[in-house]
Amino acid sequence: MIELFLTALENLFYLTIRKIFDYVSLKFPFKLIFLDIYMWFSYLFSSPFSLAKREGTTIGGRAPQGVLSEDELTYGETLYLTAYKILERVGVTSADVFLDIGCGRGKVVFFVDYFYNIPAIGIEVLPTFIKKALKIKQILSFKNSMFLRGDFREVALPSSATIVYCSGTCFTSSTFKQLILKLESLPRLSKVISLTHPLDASFLSLRAKEELHFSWGKGTVYYYSKKEF
Repeated sequence: MIELFLTALENLFYLTIRKIFDYVSLKFPFKLIFLDIYMWFSYLFSSPFSLAKREGTTIGGRAPQGVLSEDELTYGETLYLTAYKILERVGVTSADVFLDIGCGRGKVVFFVDYFYNIPAIGIEVLPTFIKKALKIKQILSFKNSMFLRGDFREVALPSSATIVYCSGTCFTSSTFKQLILKLESLPRLSKVISLTHPLDASFLSLRAKEELHFSWGKGTVYYYSKKEF
């Protein structure tokens, strides 16, 4: 028990230091700071980590086939500065539409809306995350943010998406195969970012990979562009 407490304390210290560093590096983005404060109160009595585990258990146990497993719904977050580094490397333009598959609380979606002022869409299977994100969008006036609730394998992905971000760190090989089929169907797709795992897709070309910081520590980011045939 003491060991678990010390681990949790260490993780909290790491995330707090990283968050302060991000704020300073991004020149104190006040709207994102307000966002974090609002989210802190919103999840005060049910952390996103415990919420994901609780709702993931319910969803994961609903059907024997065609549903994401509890492990695949493990929660983690992309830090603001990490999101900035990724998107700067990708090269976002005013013509882009950003799609976050498995967006969690929607922090990357809100970040893209705030920093790049382009349409940003998040898809998430856990209902509480979507419910709270929609409320935040309204209260803090994130006008370019949009959220869809559902399993990305079963719902139609927005055909307008040009940049897709997938934090499938805990996805199974079967889920990745279905993800690739979904990506191939997007008519305007230009760039794909995958965390932790490379994508085995004939229509994508690996441009770069690098190690960056996330809520769980360092992770590998893979950058792809769509091949021209």
